[in-house]
Amino acid sequence: MTLFGKFAKRGIFRLFTYAFACAMFAFGTTNAAFAACTADQIDVTGNGTNCQTAKFSVTTTELDGGDTFVFGMSAAGVFYVDWGDGTVETLTRTGDTTYAPYSHEYATGGVKTIRFAGTPTEYAVGDPSSDDYKPTIVFGNDDDFISEPTNNFVASVSGSLGALFPELGNAANQKPNFALTFGYCENLTSIPATLFSGLTGGKDMFYQTFVYSGLTTTPSTLFSGITTGAEWMFYYTFSDCTSLTTIPSNLFSGITSGANYMFAGTFNGCTSLTTIPSNLFSGITTAANNMFASTFRGCTSLTTIPSNLFSGITTGANNMFASTFSGCTSLTTIPSNLFSGITTGAGGMFGSTFNGCTSLTTIPSNLFSGITTGAQSMFSGTFSGCTSLTTIPSNLFSGITTGAEWMFEGTFRGCTSLTTIPSNLFS
Repeated sequence: MTLFGKFAKRGIFRLFTYAFACAMFAFGTTNAAFAACTADQIDVTGNGTNCQTAKFSVTTTELDGGDTFVFGMSAAGVFYVDWGDGTVETLTRTGDTTYAPYSHEYATGGVKTIRFAGTPTEYAVGDPSSDDYKPTIVFGNDDDFISEPTNNFVASVSGSLGALFPELGNAANQKPNFALTFGYCENLTSIPATLFSGLTGGKDMFYQTFVYSGLTTTPSTLFSGITTGAEWMFYYTFSDCTSLTTIPSNLFSGITSGANYMFAGTFNGCTSLTTIPSNLFSGITTAANNMFASTFRGCTSLTTIPSNLFSGITTGANNMFASTFSGCTSLTTIPSNLFSGITTGAGGMFGSTFNGCTSLTTIPSNLFSGITTGAQSMFSGTFSGCTSLTTIPSNLFSGITTGAEWMFEGTFRGCTSLTTIPSNLFS
């Protein structure tokens, strides 16, 4: 074989080897393409080898280049955040339930969709009224948790926080809490019905969740999985949602038991709310302390109260209706049997219930007809400041046979249009 022939064979071999390698490279690229993440997944590594299902997302308002989006979280586990500009961040929080803010600065402006995936292993436990409280996730409020809140960047949300942060069990550290999660998000006007899917409820779970947000409506099935009451569960949940106009009738329909402070301040300051559905609390039969304290306080557009709003409740509890309708300045009448099913009194139970209802002109004679026992401060300030009230029915308290300290303290204080008092009012 000539020297040329040897080189020729080597050249052919090299050419074949090169062509085979190129074919294998092309084949490998094709496989990677087939392994690419789907549209509902987060591509963690950028090459389709770690695809995590996105469970919840936030769509922002129009951002400027240089804007920073912030959220806070306290759940332990491993989570993935697709910031919507090609950046994916992995948050590894092994056994860590300390609260921490996370932020991302955008190089270019525009509307961004931020997607979340991951699996929690534990939740923080704390008292919402204390400094050590740690919400599971929060997108901005005033400055309690985020020093420079970006709540006004939240335009809409989709998916399920219940899927992203499911209940892991019944222990306190196995229940998520959404305290102030969307607090002060003024551009958030609606929420998906699936937002809390899978959750069965727990203490403080929806503590001020939407306070001062821009919500106009709420889905009727938002809390459909919840059947048991818990303390502080809906404490000021929709407080000061001044654009909220209606409440779906079955919002709490699955709940059968009450708990302390459960609906305290739930719709406080909802100044555009005009009506309350008659069966809003129809499934609840057990009383609890402060359960309806300030529930509708300051609902200045509310004109009527359904007669059977509390019809399932037969026993009283301390401060149960304290300030419930206080400051409802458009309320003109009270249904006659609003509290007719309740037979026992309790301390402060009707304290300031209708305080400051300046358009109220009459009181039904049988409003408290079922109650036979008095209690300390039970009617303290009940109708205080009702400046349009002209008469008091003579038998308003006729069923009550026992007195108590401060029971009628300031009951009609400031009722400047009242001209007479029935002689047998306390007979």
